Amino acid sequence: MEYLTYIQSTWPADGDPARLAELMTAERERISEFVREGAVIRMWRDPGQWSTWILWSLPGPDELHRAITSLPMYAWLKVTLHPLATHPTDPAQNLS
Repeated sequence: MEYLTYIQSTWPADGDPARLAELMTAERERISEFVREGAVIRMWRDPGQWSTWILWSLPGPDELHRAITSLPMYAWLKVTLHPLATHPTDPAQNLS
């Protein structure tokens, strides 16, 4: 199943920059693992914001929950979930 998530960072302005750098490195590594596994299909930045849209492909909501909560920055993330269903006139589904 595909899910679209909108993820906003809530890292405090007075947070430790060294700790943030460590977490960001770990976050990139974790997302790279999801990409290699095929769990993350696409990602987009929200220009001017500290937020990301991620298109996931996972078997179900439990797997999505486990993936998101495994992100190193999870404690400082606000996640909005948008489950997706196939549209009958989706051009990608109707290629002849």
